[in-house]
Amino acid sequence: RRPGGGPADDLRDLRQFQGQAGAVGFEAKTPEGMLVRYLAAPGPATALALGDVTMHGESLLLAGEDGMALGCSDIQVAGKAVQPGYTDFAFRLKDGVFSDVQPIYRPIEPVTIAPESDVFVDSVKVHLASTTPGVVIHYTTDGTDPTPQSPLYTGPFTLTHTAVVYARAYRPGVTANPPQTSGTDATAPSLARFDKVRWVEPVTIPRYQPQPRPGLECSYFQADWKKLWLDLDELKPQARGVVPKLWDLSLIPASNPPVGPTPAPRQKYYALDYSGYLRVPADGVYVLHAPRAFVMPDTDPGGRLEVYLGNRMGTGVFANRVEGINQWYPSTRLHGLGTWSIALKKGLHLFRVVWLDYRTDMAQRLNRPGLRDYIWAGVTPDLKISGPDLPAQPIPAAWLFHRP
Repeated sequence: RRPGGGPADDLRDLRQFQGQAGAVGFEAKTPEGMLVRYLAAPGPATALALGDVTMHGESLLLAGEDGMALGCSDIQVAGKAVQPGYTDFAFRLKDGVFSDVQPIYRPIEPVTIAPESDVFVDSVKVHLASTTPGVVIHYTTDGTDPTPQSPLYTGPFTLTHTAVVYARAYRPGVTANPPQTSGTDATAPSLARFDKVRWVEPVTIPRYQPQPRPGLECSYFQADWKKLWLDLDELKPQARGVVPKLWDLSLIPASNPPVGPTPAPRQKYYALDYSGYLRVPADGVYVLHAPRAFVMPDTDPGGRLEVYLGNRMGTGVFANRVEGINQWYPSTRLHGLGTWSIALKKGLHLFRVVWLDYRTDMAQRLNRPGLRDYIWAGVTPDLKISGPDLPAQPIPAAWLFHRP
């Protein structure tokens, strides 16, 4: 605003205009008389032209003798191509001479650490990556914060013992961790813990005993949601049977009808308890993937999901004694978020899933169109499994068995 000027004076020297292929921009003069011109593109390949400067990119700014280009793929000054060496940069343009190029860095994409599974038996090969081109990665395996003097990542490395991996991505030439948190010169450290574990041995059923048959045993419970949550093992089920697959809802009686057009949720609180065996086809680390609503805070799942898999063994002198069944607890770290990894030997493993659904009509009452659901509105939890040469998928019905 000019000294003493009013609203009309504020806009007197501002002119909006449209460039080629839908580009839009403006030009204006500052109180000191400096001409400022700006042009923004609707797409990355749009041609932009201001004065003697033409380029293909996202946006172009000229302010007196200073300029800035973002997303630039090529640029010309007075019809002659110049090579700034960067896609985002500031520059000087004085008397038609293009000079003083300075890179403008966007935040570096954080380092991703793979594999997603966080346990191993003998060894694990660790991969580090950042999608930002041209950066270098330094890492540690002793739980300390990496610096540019830490080991340089040049390719996958192997761990043979329990370790905590930290990793940072840096711009070339950075010699110390920057004090700021902008992420333009170095990322915040990424973290992954890899635990060396023993194999979970399969269950052996003697030949003289009845052999497992396909399907899972299922029990249906109906009560106050607090009793279902706290005292399920002490309640008597209203129905029992064998179902061919996980999330079969056929035991829910007609007296507990759906609240909408889908088979669930229902008008009354209920719980389903599936139990039996999971027959895994090969030795390997298997990963259970939690449904999104059970690990992200922006949606209430409206229920409780419990998963149990494989014999839990003792420790120390009791290492060979079965002490129960392993209970699922999804990872809360960024690495492996919402997953549970377990090393299973080929064969039958104890398996149990409990699903308590206390939503009733909450999703209908509380969710609003156009907004992320406050109450999860699905039918049954989207629990998945992955393993050796097995992409994440619903638990196969062919893997499920029960004792007759």
